[in-house]
Amino acid sequence: MSPALLVPALLLLAYVAWRIARWYAWARICARLPSPPGATWIMGHAKAVAHPRHHRTLLRWDAEVPGPLFCFRVLWARVVVVSHPAMVHQLLRGTPGGDKSQITYGVVNPLLSPKGYPSLFSASTHSPYWRLVRKGVAPGFSLTSLRSGFQHIQAVVAEMVAVLQALGDDQAFDLDNLLMRSTMDVIGLVGFGINFHAVKEFRAGPPAGLPPGQPAHPGPEGQDIFTIVQESMEEVHKRWSNPLRRFLWWTPEVRAAMRYWRAFQARMQQLAEDVRARNESAGSEQSIAARLLRLRDPHTGQPLSVDRLVPEIATFFVAGMDTTAHTMAWTLYLVSQHEDVERKLCAELDALGLLATPTRPEPRRVEWEDCGRLPYLTATIKECMRMLPVSADSTEVEFPHDIQLGGYTIPAGTSIWAPIFTMHNSPRYWENPESFLPERFLQPGAEYASAGPLGREAAAAAAEAGDGTYAAATAGGAEAVVRCAAGRSNLDGGGSIGSRSGTGCVSLPEHGGGDGGGRTFTTAGAVDRRAAAAEPLRFFPFSQGARDCVGQSLARVNYTATLAALLGRFAFQLAHEAAGPGGVCDVVKLTLQPEHGIPMHAVPRVALPRPDPAAEAGP
Repeated sequence: MSPALLVPALLLLAYVAWRIARWYAWARICARLPSPPGATWIMGHAKAVAHPRHHRTLLRWDAEVPGPLFCFRVLWARVVVVSHPAMVHQLLRGTPGGDKSQITYGVVNPLLSPKGYPSLFSASTHSPYWRLVRKGVAPGFSLTSLRSGFQHIQAVVAEMVAVLQALGDDQAFDLDNLLMRSTMDVIGLVGFGINFHAVKEFRAGPPAGLPPGQPAHPGPEGQDIFTIVQESMEEVHKRWSNPLRRFLWWTPEVRAAMRYWRAFQARMQQLAEDVRARNESAGSEQSIAARLLRLRDPHTGQPLSVDRLVPEIATFFVAGMDTTAHTMAWTLYLVSQHEDVERKLCAELDALGLLATPTRPEPRRVEWEDCGRLPYLTATIKECMRMLPVSADSTEVEFPHDIQLGGYTIPAGTSIWAPIFTMHNSPRYWENPESFLPERFLQPGAEYASAGPLGREAAAAAAEAGDGTYAAATAGGAEAVVRCAAGRSNLDGGGSIGSRSGTGCVSLPEHGGGDGGGRTFTTAGAVDRRAAAAEPLRFFPFSQGARDCVGQSLARVNYTATLAALLGRFAFQLAHEAAGPGGVCDVVKLTLQPEHGIPMHAVPRVALPRPDPAAEAGP
């Protein structure tokens, strides 16, 4: 070999040897961590974690493996799983340098952007672009913005009610599908001033005229935007489960999925161009669209280009549509299976004039102020999000340096997983976690680890040792006066941020970003951020820390108002074909969702004349 080639070859060989040595040292450290049984020699635990119900496998492993964490293996890669509230708190709030795994979350980039640009969902936490967008869009979810957009939620709810009244109680329909459509319309109207009319496009049964065995959606041509988004996300899920799938571009299935991706990108491109053409940034508009238009690219100083706007706009639909809709669908499903819970909900709605009764067959419309006057509905939604959290897998993080966690050294670059489903359903942190008990969230501070078995064990141990530091450490944040959305009365019946109300007060900024300083109302899923920053949580359906859900306030208002309106008018009954064992099965496909939808009957609480489609169509 010539000297000119020898030096580069030696350098390459030295680099490869260095990488192998580093991997071997990393593998030896990870091998010391507790590991669940069932690993095969080559694939490790790949089969178990790729299964659609791996969330329940992780819960079982968490109970079987001793200690606060464990490590599973997929081929040569190892993933550390952590469910202890204090350790999750350390990971997401207390240890600097943590970031989302770019290998994991980068899978979605080719869908959201034709050029593969990262977005608010997938970009690195340390990226100036991520910080720009996160801070820039936050005021779009402020109290002022949500209140101004509440009329759109009311309009979408009214459309859903009309659809269900037209269906009648004898027609089964996919509840999850209808609610996803409603969420798409809400995001479009509140965030971007566009109505996709997804609810109006809803059909209870399968498309007519298709021969048996033919796919319902052979291609994106002629399909509505909702169907295009759903088919596109199905491909993202398959690539997340199988990272090698992106190399199978020649197969008919992947080629068909790419047609949907291109159709989705074209729709988002058109929406971005429409948003720029309206130029809402020139006024005082506080919508998501207006806030995006005001942003300046950190590298050029110019307004964001359409290429940069597209992935950000697409993110709000992809990340917001499924999560909010599945939460509502799971809540209505669980309520339909628990008559005592439904009775209490009806009593609460009736007291506010929101329930259809023989003397009031048409209840009044849900108003903005009502969102804070429904503590039992709030607790019911929280309990649903505890048992069936749509973000079941939560966040996968990694650190550029070694960290100490639970007495173990976790090497730099190791993927660390904090599955919300495991924390929300573990008997280590909850009494009777398998039972649907909304009342648990009527207790102050129910979201915190100190309120569960773990907290009581720590308190007992501290008391036995004569240590008074535990009580001081779990006392919570400073007392604060909470003003409600419509006035100065406290709508949740006496709770406050400082007292950690079990119904979940949250302070929404009235005019901009930041925590606190705004008027508040009570909604499900809300946790005081100041107290959460100091005390570990056992309940965090929107994640926590810097990468918690930026749109959670819109989600809470949306599902509180929507569920109040639907439950006030209809009793939901599971269709006969789904009533048996396995009829409704929870699976993880990016989010925790019903595997085959939720077939339901919407039974009016008071029989009303069914709308006549012919009369509505006119002459």
